[in-house]
Amino acid sequence: MKFYFLILGMLLPLASHTQNFITRWVFQQPSSTLTFNGVTEGEVVCRWTTSSNPTGGIHRFSNTNENIPIILAIPIPAGDTVTLSMEPTNLRRFFINGGYNNANRNELREVRQWGNVPWQSMEAAFSGCPNFNLIATDVPDLSRVKSMKQMFWFCKAFTPPFNIDLWDVSGVNDMESMFSEIASFNRDLSAWDLKALINAQGMFSNSEISCETYSRILKAWAENPNTADNVNFAFQRGAVYANTAASYRNALFTKGWRISMDNIAWPGNPCYNMALPVTFGNIRAAFRNGALQVNWATLTETNNEHFEIEASIDGINFTKIGSVLSRAAAGNSSVQLNYEFSNNISNTILVTWIGILLLCSAGFGTSHRKKSLFPLLALIAMSLSIAGCKKISPSPKDNNRSFYIRIKQVDMDGNFTHSKVVKAEIE
Repeated sequence: MKFYFLILGMLLPLASHTQNFITRWVFQQPSSTLTFNGVTEGEVVCRWTTSSNPTGGIHRFSNTNENIPIILAIPIPAGDTVTLSMEPTNLRRFFINGGYNNANRNELREVRQWGNVPWQSMEAAFSGCPNFNLIATDVPDLSRVKSMKQMFWFCKAFTPPFNIDLWDVSGVNDMESMFSEIASFNRDLSAWDLKALINAQGMFSNSEISCETYSRILKAWAENPNTADNVNFAFQRGAVYANTAASYRNALFTKGWRISMDNIAWPGNPCYNMALPVTFGNIRAAFRNGALQVNWATLTETNNEHFEIEASIDGINFTKIGSVLSRAAAGNSSVQLNYEFSNNISNTILVTWIGILLLCSAGFGTSHRKKSLFPLLALIAMSLSIAGCKKISPSPKDNNRSFYIRIKQVDMDGNFTHSKVVKAEIE
């Protein structure tokens, strides 16, 4: 019996409406309607529930005119949370645009799931929503999207999701003010393919993007041969780059990029001489014959000591599962180097992941509460260890879970950076 997967099944219940676009709203004042903007190519079925009415109901709507709001009649008492689950077949666009058409911009709190919607535009989708955050762990279908202009503009509570670097933006030509005026930009977009990009004016303006993140992005985009020429990248107010990233910024100028209002870090700033040690190439993770295999490449390495392979079941909490030494002579290389790591994940990883998940879900209210979890974790770990001795080869197929991998690169001096996050495939 695959005991550890039974426990995973108990701890990680499968999400319902796995294909739907799911949003959540909180109303401080009573209301009889919920309003947003959208475009459809036919009728969309929308199921709703509220915290005071968990049975809820169903609405059907269609709208081909983006200037006409979608208004759902829903009785909402003060303080209620509303969940909308929209079927993806005919849905093409959802947007708030700062409360356009009296859309409930203050009430929108979360996108919980993107679903299988073939989105046609993300322009102004969540623009001006002060309480909005994105907690969806799936990746939106952006293959038809041309504009992401002001997608998260002035979303003061928004922080980019862990898997945003997996978004396929290769067809997008407008990212103007996409992350402008948000609370904190903390995600590396080095992996984004910008081959269609034309306008990214103010993309990171006043986004509190860190010097380290901005520097790595400049380096990666400058080194990527797919990066478009002649991009408008002006008005990056507040963005600061390392002295070591200046050459990459200049390389983008050479490609015809128009960059303005960012600034180089001052000497003495910890970021000023920040090492940009590794440029990652392709990263791939897959399950083959019950084992996890990870392959990656580096395009350049500087002062690199080793790599640590980290795994997760939620894409947020990662644990180390192995390490690989750098193949570069003295940690330095200007040519592509290929790496491989393989490991059976049947026991240790699952124990660690379940422990992390239990601690996170139980919360950290008091030290007494944390101590009370340790016997439970020990019991589960012991049970999993016993089960693991039965030579059972696990597979994600057994419990329909997702596994995520990232590579931690560690310098000779102990500093480190992370690669993008990738989802392990099943072969």
